[in-house]
Amino acid sequence: MGLIYSSSDSDQLMQALQSNLQAGKEATQQLKAGSQTVISAVNGKTLSGAAYTAGKGLFSELVLPTIGKVTTAMGEIEADLQAYRSADAQVASEGLLDEDKLMQRLATKKAMKASVDASASFVRSLSRSNPVASLLDTLLNAQAMLNRMSNDLDNDIREIEKKLEKLHNFSSRTNGLFSNSLNEMKLAMQGVLVLNNTVVNSDGTYTLPTGVDKSWFTSTKGKSQKEIQQQLVLSKGMTGLHLPKEAQKYYEEIMRKALENVPLENWETALKELNQLLIFDDEGNILRVLPVNMGAGNGVIILKNGVNNPELTAIANRELTKQQRELLNQSLLQLATGVTTALTGLGITGLDLAGTYFSGGTLALTGITQAGVVAGTATTGVGLAIVSDAVSKMGVANSNVSYSFANNYNQQLKNGHLAGQNHPTTDVPFDSDGFPIFESEYKMKLDPADFLKTRKTHFSRASKDLYNQAMNDSNLASKFTAEELAIFKKGGVPENYTWHHHQDTGVMELVDSLIHGKTGHTGGFSIWGRGN
Repeated sequence: MGLIYSSSDSDQLMQALQSNLQAGKEATQQLKAGSQTVISAVNGKTLSGAAYTAGKGLFSELVLPTIGKVTTAMGEIEADLQAYRSADAQVASEGLLDEDKLMQRLATKKAMKASVDASASFVRSLSRSNPVASLLDTLLNAQAMLNRMSNDLDNDIREIEKKLEKLHNFSSRTNGLFSNSLNEMKLAMQGVLVLNNTVVNSDGTYTLPTGVDKSWFTSTKGKSQKEIQQQLVLSKGMTGLHLPKEAQKYYEEIMRKALENVPLENWETALKELNQLLIFDDEGNILRVLPVNMGAGNGVIILKNGVNNPELTAIANRELTKQQRELLNQSLLQLATGVTTALTGLGITGLDLAGTYFSGGTLALTGITQAGVVAGTATTGVGLAIVSDAVSKMGVANSNVSYSFANNYNQQLKNGHLAGQNHPTTDVPFDSDGFPIFESEYKMKLDPADFLKTRKTHFSRASKDLYNQAMNDSNLASKFTAEELAIFKKGGVPENYTWHHHQDTGVMELVDSLIHGKTGHTGGFSIWGRGN
């Protein structure tokens, strides 16, 4: 199909683009002015406090660079639009130009001219050889008419060639437009997408999606919008897993492979299910078990983040009995079938786990301790019975190897049976998930960098945060004595209080120490903290 130019379509394009640019410029100018006002207010002490100071970083480090990128991209698009207008002005008077039709007309006109010229040549030769006056006049008149027809056709040909030249010139002048500017806009939108998935904490700090750093706001990653969306979904899938960097890379690798043919809109649902099948060691590394000599039950190899780990392999082969290894071999295929069936039952199409982590690694070793090796797996939906049957063949009660449908950290909630009830001793209510709901005097969120640090560090960070907030909040300060505030200032905790690790990632609550101690429960330290 050849080139086609429509002046009406071109005009609509220019008007729409100009309108969008104008709206975009107004919006970015307002956002930039608002962001600069916030930064100036914090710098000028009009807005003060730790949260405002920390929040200033969000605007100066992320928001303003993103606005700057969008502004630059729009400026380049506007420059390209002006160049497009200039090229359009040279061809707009033609209305509609269709290269294929013009070429057909050109070929037809040239064929007609060739025929007319041939006829004129024949008549001319006849007139030269015919002496009869009356016939000669007729031949000369015919020759003159054919010459006029040839000239008219020649003019038509030149007119068509001019139209084609205009069309080709327009194409050459506009063909390279918007390429660089759209790349700039792609980078800007990359920042917008990441910013949209950035978590802003209550203390003004922010947490970028897992696997993303500030360079996403300043340099292009050479990825399509679809790839960026995939990265953000994967980052969300890693939230709460607290994976080391090597495990993050391995996570992306195995999930991309498993979801290769799954529609992007189903990735988030699939990840929630597949996450339950991941097995971790105590540091958050992802483990996988691979039988040696399939069917013979000779042993297993343990991979950590996709790489053979001799130490864990030795432990596994020492502590797993021959019978358990043989049962493991028999169950792997059944487990993979169960996982696929479960996810298909959730309406997820395109899933192919063959050759992936999940095809033979759904049962792996975790919690490597002197007490024994714990293998776990989990799934939901219609595949539950299939997987449960496979696991039941492998578990032996009271042995040093147990198999269960625990969560990612193979964890059982303490007093989880009180879900929806009150604690019999302290009357503290438990939510529907089996977590206590304490009355708290203050709540804060730790910096992600501190999640896996010690309880002492968590308490110190929380106490100092409370003190800083109390210095700017008289209502908060009035809840405590001067002596208690002095203790908080140093990072300590008054003896009648303690910090409760809430189950929500990074959240700390100041609660009554006596009630907290008498209310048995599973806290956040065992979920998102070092205790997992």
